[in-house]
Amino acid sequence: MKWITQDNIETFVYDCFRWMIMIYALLYIILLICSIVEVPLTKYSPTDNLYNENTREVLSFSPISQEHPMGTDFYGYDIFSQIYYGIKTNFIFSLIGALVFLIVGTLLGVRLGYYSDKNKEFFSFINGRNVTIKRYFLPKITNIHMWERIASDIINSFPLILLLLLATIFLDTWIPSTNKKLIILMALFGLFSSPRLASMIMGKIQTLRSEEFILSAKALGLSNRQIIWKHIIWYECRYVLLFQTTYIMGQASILEITLTYLNLGAQFPWVSWGSILVNMGSTGFHIYILFPIIFITLTIYMFMRFAEEIKVYGEKRNL
Repeated sequence: MKWITQDNIETFVYDCFRWMIMIYALLYIILLICSIVEVPLTKYSPTDNLYNENTREVLSFSPISQEHPMGTDFYGYDIFSQIYYGIKTNFIFSLIGALVFLIVGTLLGVRLGYYSDKNKEFFSFINGRNVTIKRYFLPKITNIHMWERIASDIINSFPLILLLLLATIFLDTWIPSTNKKLIILMALFGLFSSPRLASMIMGKIQTLRSEEFILSAKALGLSNRQIIWKHIIWYECRYVLLFQTTYIMGQASILEITLTYLNLGAQFPWVSWGSILVNMGSTGFHIYILFPIIFITLTIYMFMRFAEEIKVYGEKRNL
């Protein structure tokens, strides 16, 4: 048929994926809210082994039924209850990384972009002090702004997963709790990912400076707080913040699952999707392992898809 073209097929497939993600996002939100407020959608605990009442044998790979919608794994854990309670764990730890990323990236971007002129005041102060300070404290530094950007570029280029694995070596000495270490690791992930957001905010501020927007706002009597948080962050950068934070949520979800899979993440009483993969993978392949894999894949794709939609929408609004 003439109306069936490659563009129509691609549009149809794209719309199918889009509706699939929207439906999954609704399901994800419902399960997440229920998990956080502890609505008992399942009567089984994710950490209790289930036994046959007659033989007292572990219900390994129990078939799918009304009581076990996704069956059980080799150790007799109900897979649906693990996925259900694992949503909360994955979201909370991912949110920690995303919040640190958002706060540090925003503050650093404002510092580098808006207050770069403060460096001149600082060096005029230093030049009036003792020569010893200039010789030993800042021997070759002529621009703090330049060194802040260099430090930001170095952090951006450093392999992040290697940095986190090295951090676990030092954390093992002082923090025995694995869950506390995971909180710190997720915060470090957000911290060392923040220069990406900071560079975007800094670039936006510099663009506004070239248009004399900031000087005009100051001439109208607006305070620095109003200019930064209302006119720059909210009016000019809100889609950048939403896009980058949503994207980092997806990256943080992957990181949390990976660390847990490597036995560096969430431990009892927390249940993570990474621990589900450990339990399922330690006994060889079974068809039931597809359930957590599907949930993990759709969750990551959901965050990435929403981030892309926010980015495209923000670009259209700025045209």
